Amino acid sequence: MILMLLNSCASIREIKVSSKPIEKPTLELPKADELNMREVDWVLITEKNYQEIFNSIRRTGRPIVLFGLTDKGYSNLGLNLSDIRALIQQQQTIIAAYESYYKNADEALDDANKTLAEPKAEYPLLEKLFGPLKKDEEE
Repeated sequence: MILMLLNSCASIREIKVSSKPIEKPTLELPKADELNMREVDWVLITEKNYQEIFNSIRRTGRPIVLFGLTDKGYSNLGLNLSDIRALIQQQQTIIAAYESYYKNADEALDDANKTLAEPKAEYPLLEKLFGPLKKDEEE
């Protein structure tokens, strides 16, 4: 039994602790493209004006094609665009939070690295109260 205890103590390894400054890689995010919306011409066609609209389109040489929406479909289109806008704003908020996190992490690492580089006080409480203590040369 004693032999086992002594043997287990012999297998203890030394742990090395490093306090060298940590370099954190910078987060490089590409800038998003700016959204440039193209103009869309809406034409409201009714029973009263359809011939005038068709003649106007014929004069331009374009084919007459109709894309129709009901009043409910038009309302849903507007709601969908509003939902897309809200989602983009949420994504912008998330991205801003990540950016802030990384900037704060960089500052915290810089502060920690400065603390590691500064010499430690032998008697921190006394030195805080009375300033740096002088050591006797004769000791």
